[in-house]
Amino acid sequence: MLNKKLGETKIVCILVVILQCMVIIFWGTQKEGLFTDEVFSYEGAKKLGLGMQYWSYEEGFYSSYHTKAEFMERITVEKEDLLIYQPEELKEAFASRDLYYTILNLAHSFYPGHFTIWTGILLNLPFFIFLQFILYKTVYYILSDRVAAVTVMSIYGFSAGAISLVLYPRCYMMLTTFLLLAFYIYLLYMEQKTFWNRMIYL
Repeated sequence: MLNKKLGETKIVCILVVILQCMVIIFWGTQKEGLFTDEVFSYEGAKKLGLGMQYWSYEEGFYSSYHTKAEFMERITVEKEDLLIYQPEELKEAFASRDLYYTILNLAHSFYPGHFTIWTGILLNLPFFIFLQFILYKTVYYILSDRVAAVTVMSIYGFSAGAISLVLYPRCYMMLTTFLLLAFYIYLLYMEQKTFWNRMIYL
């Protein structure tokens, strides 16, 4: 009986997340234009490096007219910009540069030289799905109630905040996922009574 309920809960969770992803994709099709910080992300994916000079920081940027072609040149990742063809650069990027820019650069490997807002959205979507899984586990761990866990992940996943985090190609969806994962691991860590068991979670 318990296994049957667990199986039903898993099916409900999967269906909820699929529906949430469909809602996110729908709103992705409604997205028009890019906010300044979103341009930063694509520009960072192209240039890679925390010390880089963003185009909009240059003197006179806001007092001048810029064409679409100029923007596209700045945010389109070309084949020569891809880290996948530069193993040493890739190793250095993961070690010392912005992680999100690095992953976004790698995501462009599927179609270099072509810009689309879907690169950032589809990059954030797996983080969202993983976050929903961790959110369910965390709520169930605290409340020991599967209905409550499904309810919380449903409310969060359909909220404007969660949808916006996926549609906004910045590191915030990734950071939210990592923070919740760290909190869940901390709960498991605190449950352990012995030193060696706690060391496993460290």
